[in-house]
Amino acid sequence: MKDSKKYEGVELTILTYAGQTYQPALEALAAEFHTLTGATIRNKPLAAPYEWWALVPLAQADAVSKNPQFDMFCDDSNHTWTLWPHLHPLNNFIREFDYDMSDFFDPVYRDGEAIQAGVRYGLPIRARVPVIFYRKDLIGELPSSWNEYDKALAATTAGDTYGISVAGAGYPFHPYGQAYELTKAFLARYWSLGDPILSPDKEPLIDSDKGIRALEMLKRQVDLYASPESSNWDESAAANAFLEGRAATIECVPHYLLPHLQNPRRSKVVDKWAIGTYPGAGGGYFSMHEMVIFKHSKNPEAAFEFIAYCTNPVNSARLFVDYAETAARKTPWLDNQLAPKIPDLPNIVNALDRGITFAVGQPQWLDMLSTLWETIGYFMKSYLTSGPALSLAAAKWKESLKRNPDRT
Repeated sequence: MKDSKKYEGVELTILTYAGQTYQPALEALAAEFHTLTGATIRNKPLAAPYEWWALVPLAQADAVSKNPQFDMFCDDSNHTWTLWPHLHPLNNFIREFDYDMSDFFDPVYRDGEAIQAGVRYGLPIRARVPVIFYRKDLIGELPSSWNEYDKALAATTAGDTYGISVAGAGYPFHPYGQAYELTKAFLARYWSLGDPILSPDKEPLIDSDKGIRALEMLKRQVDLYASPESSNWDESAAANAFLEGRAATIECVPHYLLPHLQNPRRSKVVDKWAIGTYPGAGGGYFSMHEMVIFKHSKNPEAAFEFIAYCTNPVNSARLFVDYAETAARKTPWLDNQLAPKIPDLPNIVNALDRGITFAVGQPQWLDMLSTLWETIGYFMKSYLTSGPALSLAAAKWKESLKRNPDRT
């Protein structure tokens, strides 16, 4: 940051979603930035009755209005692929302010310039990927193949104890949201078999033998080794089942469990758990939230300095240590006061580096994801068999992708 109080009198508004866990950190960082620079950051979170999928149409409508109110946006990087015509490229600012681009997780570099080669529109504030938490006292080492994983689930399913805890209900108020977490589990199994979801010329590949194998594997594991109650569980309920010792494994993002696993008041599995990555050659469903600047902002330099302040190495470490946020940089995970307490943190870093971003660079990513929620939901409830379910998904993807013009 160049000069103290250099932005005295500047006011910037950022559009976010109220449900995101980094909201307290964002408010604190905005207050600090005001003290350092004089700029006032107004955070305007989208709240109930609206959900996160309402962010993009709101941002688009604002951007084309006569008097746009938002200078910045912070949410899932997938939104950038839709909003990018309204966004300010950051490359020149990154060079001008010597912003530290080192030490991010690998998908940040691989997918962060997905819209236009070499052009970056956002800086990541957090990254997440599902990992496998498992009972090391029951399983020993986490199996490295799906066949052995099946055997471990079978061996730990008996009476009121189940091999796997799953979130069978995602968004009950969303028309296609019931299979939200199960879709991530399907994709992890599919990617582990070695294929991408789209060919280089954007043809869907999921309606294949590997897609069928992955989908039927998921259903078999849920039907045989998960509690029947799990069809009504959200992520928190599934996490509680693992904490209460009622499941031997759970596939979920770390923030649901890490704060509680070693707390004897919350956990019956203290010192009995470990963390592993998915079997096979793929990775889990990687997501990152990034901060972007609208090109209509009258103060883009101040906006950049704010998003750089929120995402720099020092404050990324603070997000991780002080706010239990899943920082998008590696160092906080491996070199801080928490790491010695959780020896398996390097496995989370490995999982984040191996993570796979869904529908990279596709403005129609939400259409594609919603289609999977719908069709996988039909399959898991036995309304469709695996082949027709994936054929329906692929057909809807093709129709959606036709509306995706080439970017020039």
